[in-house]
Amino acid sequence: MKRAFSVRSFLGLVLVVTLMAGLMPAYAVNFQTIRPGDQGEDVRQMQRALSFLGYPLNDDGKYGEQTTNAVQLFQARMRLRQDGLAGDRTLTALYSLAPQFKPGQQGSDQPVSPQPAAPQPEAAASYDSATVYTPNQGSLNLRRTASRGQNTFYQIPYGEVVRVLGLSGQWVRVEAQGRVGYVQQDFLRPGSVPVAPVVTAPPLVTPAPQAPETERPSSGTAQVITANRGSLNLRRTASRGQNTFYQIPYGTIVNILGTSGQWTQVETDGRVGFVQSSFLKPAGSVPTAAPIQTQAPAVTPAPTAGSHAARATAFTPNGGSLNLRAQARTGNNIIGTIPHGGDLIVLSSGASWSQVMFEGGMGWVMNSFLRYGAPAAPATPEVTPAPDPSNAPAADFPRVLRAGDKGDDVRLMQEKLKALGYDSPVNGNFDQATRAAFQRFQSLNGLIEDGVLGSRSASVLQSGSAKRADSAGDTGSADPGAVDTSGAIGNGPSGGQVKLLHWYNDIKPKVSTGQRLEVYHPASRINFTLRVYSRGSHADSEPLTLRDTQLMNKAFGPASWNINIVYVRLPDGRWTMASMHNKPHLSGNIKDNGFDGHLCVHFLRDLDEVTRNDPNYGLSNQKAMRKAWERLTGETLEN
Repeated sequence: MKRAFSVRSFLGLVLVVTLMAGLMPAYAVNFQTIRPGDQGEDVRQMQRALSFLGYPLNDDGKYGEQTTNAVQLFQARMRLRQDGLAGDRTLTALYSLAPQFKPGQQGSDQPVSPQPAAPQPEAAASYDSATVYTPNQGSLNLRRTASRGQNTFYQIPYGEVVRVLGLSGQWVRVEAQGRVGYVQQDFLRPGSVPVAPVVTAPPLVTPAPQAPETERPSSGTAQVITANRGSLNLRRTASRGQNTFYQIPYGTIVNILGTSGQWTQVETDGRVGFVQSSFLKPAGSVPTAAPIQTQAPAVTPAPTAGSHAARATAFTPNGGSLNLRAQARTGNNIIGTIPHGGDLIVLSSGASWSQVMFEGGMGWVMNSFLRYGAPAAPATPEVTPAPDPSNAPAADFPRVLRAGDKGDDVRLMQEKLKALGYDSPVNGNFDQATRAAFQRFQSLNGLIEDGVLGSRSASVLQSGSAKRADSAGDTGSADPGAVDTSGAIGNGPSGGQVKLLHWYNDIKPKVSTGQRLEVYHPASRINFTLRVYSRGSHADSEPLTLRDTQLMNKAFGPASWNINIVYVRLPDGRWTMASMHNKPHLSGNIKDNGFDGHLCVHFLRDLDEVTRNDPNYGLSNQKAMRKAWERLTGETLEN
C-alpha cells in the first residue's frame, strides 16, 4: 500500500503540474532542422546524445552517412518518419531521453562517458515520466480507454520508460513509443527505475530445475535432433493439436527462452514458440550430415576510431530473411530484414545479440544467425571535404547524396554516370535531370529507385561492372510487344471464384518452396506461371520460364516496383487476390528465365501487423489489395 500511495502522490503532482502548465503560454522547442552535410556544435551535441543512447558514433560535429544512419534508426525506434533529417520532432524526442546533451544545458559540452550497449533511457524530468514495473516482468497492456475489456492495442515491455500525460482515478494516460493510451497506475514507478535488462522475449513459462539425468539443455542454445532426421514442429502453445506454425529443420541451433515439463520455449529465425524438450540436445553434441556452425564468437570488440569492424554473413537454416531489430531483444521492434547470405558489418557483439550495419541501416540481430569471415572495411567515414575528382581515388563518396546537394562529390557522381552513357549533366548540382539519370542507373542495376546515392548505390557505381545505359535489354526480357500470347489470354477465374485468403492463416501453411502459382492479370487478361522461391512475410517467387517473364512484362510493362493487382491460383486450386511487381532483385534459382533475381507476391495480412513490421512497401500493397477487393465485391475491410 505504501508503494501504491507513493505512485498516486507522484501522479497527482503530474496532474497539478499539467493544470498549471495550461495557464502558461504554450511551450515550443523549435529546434532548427539539422541535415546531412551540416557541421558544427549542434551536430556534435546530437551525436553525443545518440552515442549515450547506444548508437556508435564519434562526436566530430560532421553530419555524415554514419550519423544519418543513427538518426534513421532512432527515428524508427520512436515511430517517427525515417528521413534521416534531425528536425524538431526528432530532436525533441532525442533530448527528452538524453536531456543533458540538449544545446545550452549546463555541462552539455562535456565528453560522453562510455555507456553500455543498450542503456536504459533517462527521462527529461522526474515528474513527467514513469517506468513500467510488473511483478512478473511481463508486458503492460496499453488500452484505448481507461477501462478493462477488449480495448488493448499495444504491449509496453517491462522496464520501458513512458511519458505521463495525465491521471484519471486508477488509470494513467501515457505515451509509449509514439502510442497514446491508458495503463493502470499500480504498474508504474516514478522516473527511470533500474530494472534487470530484458534482452529476449519474457519467457511464457518458468524455468525448470536442471535435470542431471538428461542431456537436455535448459538455457542458452540447443540443437534440434530428431530420430528420423526430420523437421521439428514449432507450436504456438505448449500442447499438441492444430497449433503448429513452423517446421524447424533437423540440426538447427535454437535459442532457449524457458522450460516447463516436457515443453521448451525457443526462438528460431525470429519466431517464438514451443517444442518438445526430448528433441533438443546441447548445441554441437550430435553431428549432422553437414557441419552446422554454432553461434558466432561471444564477444567482438566494438570498433573504435581507426579500427576495423568484423564482417559477417546472415545465415538462416531455412534460407529465409533475418530480422533487423531496433533493440537487442525480440518483440515488435523489427525495422528491416537481411536476406540469407547478405553481407553485413558487426559493430559490437555481446552474449546473444550483435549490433550490425547492413546497406546503411543499423540494428540488432541474434549471434546465432551470423557467420564470420574476413575483417570488414572500416565503416563509411563521416563527412570530410570532398576530394578533387581529378586526383581522387576512384569512388570516394564521403556522404549520402540527395536531390538538391551540391559539390565536387556530386560532380564526380555525374561524371561516372556520363561515362556509363546516362544522360546526366556535369555541373556539381544534384538537380532533377541528374536525379532522373541516376534513377535510371539504379533501375538497370537492380537497385531501389529512390534517387539517393547511399553506400550500396555508390559501390555499384564505382565497381567497374555497373550496367551501362544502353544495356536495358541485357536481362533477357524481350520486347513485350513481340511476345506470343497465344494460349495465355483470358484464362482467369470468374468473379465468384476469387477469394481474399489470409497469408499466415490460409496460404503459407499450405504452400511450399518450389511449388507453382498460376497468375492471372485481370487488367490485361494475361496468364503466366511463377515458382515459389522462399516464404517470409510474402511469397518470394520467380517466373518459371523465359516466356513467363515475357508475358508478365507484357502485362505489367517494363520492370518496376509498381503494384499490380492479380488473381493467383494456389496449388490446391483455390483462387485468391494478391498484388505483385515485376522488378528483379537479390537472388533467384532459375537461371534461364530471363529474370535476374526474384520478385514479391503479397497476400492479405492484418493491417496492424503490417504497420508494425512492414510499414512502407508492404503497407502500400495491403492498401492496394483492399481497394481492389472493395471494387470487386463492395466489401470494405477494417483490418
